[in-house]
Amino acid sequence: MKKEELKYLLDNKIRENNIYIHTLLAQDKINKYICSFLNTNGGRLIFGINDDGLNLTVKKSVFSVSNAYNKAIQEFVCYKDFIQHTRLEMDGNSIDVIEVRKSIEESTYGNIVYYFNEKKREPEEKQVISVFLSYCQKDKGIADIIDTKLPQIERRVEITRDIRAVGYGESFSAFMQTIADKDFVISIVSDRYLKSRNCMYEVCELMRDRRFQEKLLFLVVNDEDKKYCNAGDYGEGEKIGAHIYDTIKQATYLKFWKEKEAEMDQVIRDLNDPVISQNQSNELEIIRKIEVNIKDFMRDLSDRKGIGFEEMLTSNFEDMIAFIHNK
Repeated sequence: MKKEELKYLLDNKIRENNIYIHTLLAQDKINKYICSFLNTNGGRLIFGINDDGLNLTVKKSVFSVSNAYNKAIQEFVCYKDFIQHTRLEMDGNSIDVIEVRKSIEESTYGNIVYYFNEKKREPEEKQVISVFLSYCQKDKGIADIIDTKLPQIERRVEITRDIRAVGYGESFSAFMQTIADKDFVISIVSDRYLKSRNCMYEVCELMRDRRFQEKLLFLVVNDEDKKYCNAGDYGEGEKIGAHIYDTIKQATYLKFWKEKEAEMDQVIRDLNDPVISQNQSNELEIIRKIEVNIKDFMRDLSDRKGIGFEEMLTSNFEDMIAFIHNK
């Protein structure tokens, strides 16, 4: 860090990922901060600055930061290239900065993994963020990218998806009942998604949760996102974009499920036997449930700011991760 950069931080009262210290700080706490910075997005411990919650003021420090830094390096010897100590002079006082970059691999201190909680501005023990990934199989290429990249960027995220969670011979229905247990659900909303029985059933299960809107993370697929899908999953010229922001085009999905209801209802009538048609009757009940819920689902999506997949990917899922951290 250079003096000009420090001055900019102080003048603009920038506290994000910066901890200002005037009094003594225990070595144990310093190590926890360093571990949490290594695992999150990096950060700085800046010694010799008094932070009263409003202003940042340069103060004389009597703390031996060099000694604390050397002890920290011994603790995090494998990460020494990610931890740097700098001493600067400002207003006749020495300011020491321990600057930490995000490490490639997850770090531990005392066999515990720490992450930095920006809200509390404190290191805290790792808490897994459970995320269920809801998507249409034709959008598997997009799902694979999210499945790979999001946990690399936010290491606390643990993604569950059907291809891993449901084994041979196991029940999909039983698995869907576990969706409500997840902290968040990412819906990859495409045209096929809104026409998929399984995907809409997942949405119905999610909407039973009172915290539905707090848990729902969604990506609206555009026609241009087709390049991220696997070859052969969509036909040439086939559109994949979801029309949730156009009320007229929203009606095409309502019409689709109305026709599905009529089709299944006719099948049951043709069978004309309540015992034989039990499975079909159960399916009709699910379709009717989807009919009711898809209207509310599209209304909720269109009322919230959505971000396209490519934009989210380019930003390294910045908005999605911020949404997670704010809950």
